[in-house]
Amino acid sequence: PEATPRPGEPAPAPEAQRSAMRTQLFQVAIVLARTGEGDSVSMDAGVRKLPPAVRKALDDMGDFLPYRSYSMIDSALIRTAARGIASMKGPDGHDLRVELRFRPGDRSLGEPDIMILGFDIVDVTPPSGQAAESRAPKGAGVRGESPPSAPKVLISTSFGMSVGETLVVGSSRLDGGDTALISLVTAVR
Repeated sequence: PEATPRPGEPAPAPEAQRSAMRTQLFQVAIVLARTGEGDSVSMDAGVRKLPPAVRKALDDMGDFLPYRSYSMIDSALIRTAARGIASMKGPDGHDLRVELRFRPGDRSLGEPDIMILGFDIVDVTPPSGQAAESRAPKGAGVRGESPPSAPKVLISTSFGMSVGETLVVGSSRLDGGDTALISLVTAVR
């Protein structure tokens, strides 16, 4: 039964609005991956140290990913009704900003439980030599200095997923070498 509002309180929202306001918990994991030496290298013990959902998702993608060594760098929980942001650490202490925008899927259209409208990982660490400048008040720089570089987008994508599912969302090679960041998202039940 509907609760009767107290005098001066707004009336409760209809059921459709209440369901739209429900939040979803997401776990975002950042994994450092390396290619290793030669094709005969198998996934090392580092994979066994990863959380079970992350390990399973990487095992499922194993034939498609060229990497042979994995280690967890950071993870974050994001609870949101529409848009959530988390700060995470990347390799070498880089500061990463993760933003996730979602809406519930429309089953009448055949969509999965959740539609991720945007998933972005941005490296917001200033390039070396600019850390002190970025803390200085605006306009305090020396004439002729170049402005600070814009944050670097590492991953930007959208996708659909089911509640309880863990997906490998994307990977981003670091400096074009044999190392990459792999991001995974779990829609927690």
